[in-house]
Amino acid sequence: MVLSLKRGTAITVVLSLLLAVPVSASGPRPARLEGLLVDLDGQPARGYRVLLIDERGSAVDAATTSERGLYSFAEVAPGQYGLGIENPAGAAAPVFAPPVRLGVGDLARRDIRLMQTSAGELDDGLQANYSGIRIWWAGRSKREKAAWLGGLIVGVALLWYLLDDDDDGQPVSSAVLPPQDG
Repeated sequence: MVLSLKRGTAITVVLSLLLAVPVSASGPRPARLEGLLVDLDGQPARGYRVLLIDERGSAVDAATTSERGLYSFAEVAPGQYGLGIENPAGAAAPVFAPPVRLGVGDLARRDIRLMQTSAGELDDGLQANYSGIRIWWAGRSKREKAAWLGGLIVGVALLWYLLDDDDDGQPVSSAVLPPQDG
């Protein structure tokens, strides 16, 4: 009787542990991002490369748009991402695509429209750097932006003060004292 009670207790404990453990112990589920890329006329943009850009400004994945202008990223780690676009010739294509924040297991859709620049096409390096800065800035909170701008203003004022050359021997004030009667 004592043996069967212990065996019954052991079976209960083992079953409880097995039921408490999730079926998939592979970690957090990755996110998925998909969307549609259209040209200036609203038509699908075929053969463009869509770059998934992390918060540091590095491309972590790329997808090519389909005949219908669709792109998709599967298995994306949670985080904030920007999107960069390269035309079929490999040059950076100007777009406005606000950053997207992906959580565990999220499915997000981000449709993008190509933009025309008034100055024409930008240099590939300049476009890549501009996109990275834009994505970095968009990922900052209001508090971080205020602190960054405040530091920039203080830094410029300090630099101006240090570079101000006032070595002409004259007092800084231009006020003239009246003659004293003696």
